[in-house]
Amino acid sequence: MALRIPQSCQFRMNNKNAEAASASTQDNETFLAGIGKNVRMAREALKLPQSQLAVASGIRQAHLSDIERGTVNVTILTLRRIALALHTNVTLLIPE
Repeated sequence: MALRIPQSCQFRMNNKNAEAASASTQDNETFLAGIGKNVRMAREALKLPQSQLAVASGIRQAHLSDIERGTVNVTILTLRRIALALHTNVTLLIPE
């Protein structure tokens, strides 16, 4: 049986919503790039190669590379594992 959503509750995309979604997408990309930059800086400060941090974090090196480039939406649990491997607090990897 299909769920029927009342017309009054349905989301309607208009120009304002589209502009907000576009701005939000750009903000998200900037945010993810900031996380990646912070991860890379912390890793390089410890003179760790990506391969070593990936093993210590329990993730694939390719995934770590994607995170550092800001091309993937990293989960908070993965970010926590990276922070633990870097001996830092996860909040220090998240940009303001």
